[in-house]
Amino acid sequence: DILDDTFNEMMDAGSTRDQAHKAMKNMSGLRPVEYKGLGKPEDVPKMIGKVHLTDEYQDRQAMAQGRGVLVAAGSLAFEDWGDAPIIGSQVIFPKYAGFLIEEKDTADGKAYRLFNDKEIVAVRE
Repeated sequence: DILDDTFNEMMDAGSTRDQAHKAMKNMSGLRPVEYKGLGKPEDVPKMIGKVHLTDEYQDRQAMAQGRGVLVAAGSLAFEDWGDAPIIGSQVIFPKYAGFLIEEKDTADGKAYRLFNDKEIVAVRE
């Protein structure tokens, strides 16, 4: 599951979904500004069967991912939305939307996608 361990632990302890979402931490070391959102794309497999996938292939697949978890949002993001996604929401965005931030550029060594708030096309419930 791509949700943060904190979220799962809180849910197991009986917290409400909203309480667990608010407790999620942005460990990326990145803070989106203005209308930007920061998402953690679903993980891309490093192997298919016994075949190791090249880094180039994995990068292309990571950028093509259309699903992820909203990790952080800029101060102006979602301000004109009636029913805005909250941090921790599973979101769907178009393939190749935004900018892929590689593992080497983040504090926690994980890849993220930086995108405009308007690029989110749906929130999974």
